[in-house]
Amino acid sequence: MEYRVLPHTGLRISRLSFGTMTFGSQTDESVALRMIDRCLDAGINFIDTANVYNQGRAESILGMALAGRREKVILATKVRGKMGEGPDESGLSPAAVRKALEASLQRLHT
Repeated sequence: MEYRVLPHTGLRISRLSFGTMTFGSQTDESVALRMIDRCLDAGINFIDTANVYNQGRAESILGMALAGRREKVILATKVRGKMGEGPDESGLSPAAVRKALEASLQRLHT
């Protein structure tokens, strides 16, 4: 695997990333867990997810897959997408971003 250093961070990041958009829908949990294992075995350490991917299910599955090896990966997630009906359930206000981030961190077990 080829890696690059992310500027201003010192993070060594794989040139390839892996996306989890289908986790919890087209890709069931057992297959998703095996896919993450294969990615890590191949040296991929950059994994992309989002709070709205299957209403947080993708983040939850990813959190399970990374149990005990979270330090091996660099995670990217997103905010803004609607996760509920309340005023801070979507958008980019400071309160909405904070709420989305805290919920993502909880689902990711990190």
